[in-house]
Amino acid sequence: MAEGETKPRMRPTRKMVTSHRVYTSIWSERTLVRVFSALALWMYSIRTRLFLKTLPFDFW
Repeated sequence: MAEGETKPRMRPTRKMVTSHRVYTSIWSERTLVRVFSALALWMYSIRTRLFLKTLPFDFW
């Protein structure tokens, strides 16, 4: 290739497009699972704190 010439762009094949879609789908699913897990942990921690507030820890 001569100096100053640009390399021709490779046209994406069907396999490349499909694999990209699969990877983005997996990434999206993992992200959603992490978000919902974090939300569930937060809700359980709030419930635990509210439950502990109702217990009578005043022994004196």
